[in-house]
Amino acid sequence: RGFARGCVPRLTLDGCGGTYLMSSGAGGAHGNAGPAAVFKPEEEEAGAPQNPRGYVGKMGKDGMKKGVRSGEGAVREVAAALMDREGFCGVPPTALVELYHPSLGLEAGRSLSRSVSLSFGASTLSTTMHVATSPESKDSAGSGGRLGRQAQGQGRLGSLQGFVRSEGVAGDYGSGVFPTQEVQKIALLDIRWMNLDRHDANILVQVGHEEGAPPFRLTPIDHGNILPDTLLIMDYEWVWLDWPQVRLPLTEDCRRAVARMDAVADTAYLDASLGIRPACLTVARLSSMLLKQGVGAGLTLFEIASMIVRMDEEERSLLEQIYTQAHRLAHVRRRCDADGGEAVES
Repeated sequence: RGFARGCVPRLTLDGCGGTYLMSSGAGGAHGNAGPAAVFKPEEEEAGAPQNPRGYVGKMGKDGMKKGVRSGEGAVREVAAALMDREGFCGVPPTALVELYHPSLGLEAGRSLSRSVSLSFGASTLSTTMHVATSPESKDSAGSGGRLGRQAQGQGRLGSLQGFVRSEGVAGDYGSGVFPTQEVQKIALLDIRWMNLDRHDANILVQVGHEEGAPPFRLTPIDHGNILPDTLLIMDYEWVWLDWPQVRLPLTEDCRRAVARMDAVADTAYLDASLGIRPACLTVARLSSMLLKQGVGAGLTLFEIASMIVRMDEEERSLLEQIYTQAHRLAHVRRRCDADGGEAVES
């Protein structure tokens, strides 16, 4: 609908990758009604071949954050929404789509209209958007098989996320004003999926104007750096780590959310649907298991996170040390089993 009304994808001024604001055209060709969605093409991510900001490289190589490769961000945006099934963490609805538009340097052989419906968890992108596709293109946001590992036509494959209006970002406010559960739900998300990039500009703030609503609501965005293949994460990657809310006991809603987590089932689903690399899923299982065990033992999110992050670049975290030891013991056991002997650790 926006394309039919003459709207074009608008590249944002900030960021390291190609991020485009998409209008529905409700306010005319210039999108006076504001953006309806955000599109992030795989090939324009930082370190990818078509990056519009000069961070050009090859697909599948280390990106801006070690542990996530160039071209892997879009599926991770989708993974964050898929795994926020009940909308508890507030991740905006996101889908994987293939999009054509001349402003992206692409030409489609014949244009068709295709409605993209985004609905995950408790959230739905109500604005219907139509993207131009080639006759051979298939709906990569649909069900069945792995989602969008290859663009079916000649378009840009990427994540399409519902645009969230806000009164600013977390960095515009003092962290002490945010409700405890709003902070803790984001901390749960980041620990569970080992987010390598949670700063105060990718937490949107909505001020509650409705009766009974919390005074502030936080919406986490930018999840292209979750699910890394490494356990190495620095303390400064999680901006909330020194906020007071994560030192408090978990709210009952947060406890119930953790109790519902199933690391094995969730990672199996991400493998089957999005083709996330096995090493990344191993890291996610480890962090999810630690989160669940820690909450069960009555630890705060600060205490759990402190086991995961490095406080010093040269000193491995407790989780890294435990994993290294477990890996070594498993190697010893396999070697002894192969030799028909008995593993003995002094």
